[in-house]
Amino acid sequence: MLSILAFAFRSRPEIEKELPYLKRGSSRQKVKALIKEILLKKTFEETIREIAIEDNQLLVPNLPVYIQASGRTSRLFSSGITYGVSFVLEKNHLLEAFLQRAIYWELNFQKISAQELEKIDFQSIKENLATSRERYSSSEKGEDLIIPSLLIVESPTKAKQIARFFGYPSTFFLGEQPFYEVATGEHLLVITASLGHLVDLAEEGGYYGVEVNNEKFIPYYGSVKKCANGDQFVIYQKCPRCGEPPVIDSYHRISNLVKASRLVENLIVATDPDTEGEKIAYDVANLTAITKHTKRVKFHEVTKKVFSQALLLPESVNLNLVKAQLVRRIEDRWIGFEISSILREHFNEANLSAGRAQTPLLQWVVENYRRHQEKVNLYSLEVDAQKIILGSERDFYIEVKNGGEIALTIEKVSKNWTEKLPLPPYTTDALLNEANRLLKMNTGETMRILQKLFENGLITYHRTDSTHVSDAGLEIARFYLKEHFVGRKWQGKEEGAHECIRPTRAIDWITLRELIREGIIKTSDVISYKDFRLYDLIFRRFMASQCPALRLLTVRYLLFLKDLKLKKRNRTHCSR
Repeated sequence: MLSILAFAFRSRPEIEKELPYLKRGSSRQKVKALIKEILLKKTFEETIREIAIEDNQLLVPNLPVYIQASGRTSRLFSSGITYGVSFVLEKNHLLEAFLQRAIYWELNFQKISAQELEKIDFQSIKENLATSRERYSSSEKGEDLIIPSLLIVESPTKAKQIARFFGYPSTFFLGEQPFYEVATGEHLLVITASLGHLVDLAEEGGYYGVEVNNEKFIPYYGSVKKCANGDQFVIYQKCPRCGEPPVIDSYHRISNLVKASRLVENLIVATDPDTEGEKIAYDVANLTAITKHTKRVKFHEVTKKVFSQALLLPESVNLNLVKAQLVRRIEDRWIGFEISSILREHFNEANLSAGRAQTPLLQWVVENYRRHQEKVNLYSLEVDAQKIILGSERDFYIEVKNGGEIALTIEKVSKNWTEKLPLPPYTTDALLNEANRLLKMNTGETMRILQKLFENGLITYHRTDSTHVSDAGLEIARFYLKEHFVGRKWQGKEEGAHECIRPTRAIDWITLRELIREGIIKTSDVISYKDFRLYDLIFRRFMASQCPALRLLTVRYLLFLKDLKLKKRNRTHCSR
């Protein structure tokens, strides 16, 4: 209860700063005393966020009870789910608390006044409900029946998270692979994970796994195997590095998917919306071709609303993206294997390797490191305890005389106000840079946390080079910022492509942590403090990108130094 009250009164600065430390005894006592003082003095409104006050009682709306009750207005039949209508009639301050809490459950209500209530055509609503029940309660038409579909995603976390959107799923296993069964109203879904790629390019055969025949390139593929040390191989029966047999072989997953496909009529592939995900979708569709229909669905955030919309807009597999992944994989193999063999032979070291991307990137890192190591002195001036950088010794130098003092004259030239736009939302590279600079997280750790946040439905897809904001993203910002909302789409790839990295709800990290603790927002993984820190970074940057421009006062000065000697500017600096 203390957490709920602290969360409700967190608009007060003295309580908000203690929220991250509520588990500590000293913070709990301090917050308890502050809330007690507030309640005794009654210095609050009738509604505090999602808690209502009435007759000296704190009333917390119970949304699960409402959902259970309103669910009785519709029925699930073998042919579908019927329509249902529910009305909530209460005092204004109680409704405000109810509506605020309903947002956390992703429930949308239409708020109407007493005058609007009189205009509602209840007879028409009643007729529609009757028609709906008559239609779905009869299963005479076979085509109206809910057809079972096998839904395949990439990760087990995402499979479990999607299954939880529709209640508590029933689970069965094929071997050690779990399958989750849920009813969505329109679909009976059997959900499982491919665990990444099912097949990969062979190490041998032709030219490093690719046969070149009359200017045709024929790649050889096999099931993906891994040894206990995590090394991956394809055609070998034992790991070429450690000599141990594989502990994981995707052949077994392929076999399970084929068995599961025999239980359903449709195959829905919902792998990640990128070239790798498209290749996995292509392989899954080919390897489970026993099914009658194959659909490809894409969604850039793991939320019930977006997932349900994606099911209504199935696509076919994009063969151009599949071809792009094939070419890139062959390039990786040819360039990587060829250069790696040269390196090993030259340095007589078996563990050296190179690659299409890592080799030029390593050169860029080394060159920038050498440039960073070059020490260049800067001249600075301190005025009223503020340091002003004048420039570097590359551009000029100052002869200091008279015991270290110099003659300086400052003249104000102009003073004007300017506006500066906030920074755009994060792309992958920008976020990796900021996470390292601000949170001291390395690239591997940041990507692991981003993957966790995405699969648990807290952020949009995190592998993106676009700052584009979708309409759904703008609505999230509008709800959170209210009168401070400006709304910017930003430049980037248009609808259908990736958008920026942003939160999937208008919820800051403290609110998110509380909702997860209460079980309102369910995650398949435990979200740690580090995860929340990175989420907070994404949330703040996105909300800032939708705020008004910053007004800056710019003052320009001229500095006259008697003993200043200019050097010839040279913008090209050679690395050692």
